[in-house]
Amino acid sequence: EEMSPLDRVFEGMKLFFLRGVISGSFYFTKQPARIRQVLNQVYIDRTNVDDELVNSIEYAAQAPTAPEVFYSVITRNSVATPQSTIDFLLALLSKADHPML
Repeated sequence: EEMSPLDRVFEGMKLFFLRGVISGSFYFTKQPARIRQVLNQVYIDRTNVDDELVNSIEYAAQAPTAPEVFYSVITRNSVATPQSTIDFLLALLSKADHPML
């Protein structure tokens, strides 16, 4: 079904706004304090969250392509399909013929 010109304008505005919001969140997320906060939520042993780890992630976030990669990951993962849910993936792993670590 073809979109009307008005619908195309609204879709373009929506994508422009979405890119702006995600871009803003990237610049907030790549701050060292925020990186450390997220890592402390992920790592069970927080002693593994050291300056070297935080600096390595912050360094990677400075790459010229980092904002686009962040945008791609966020937008790709924002639409959950049955094949992308944790439950679906765990069910696949439980059916695997080889042992898991």
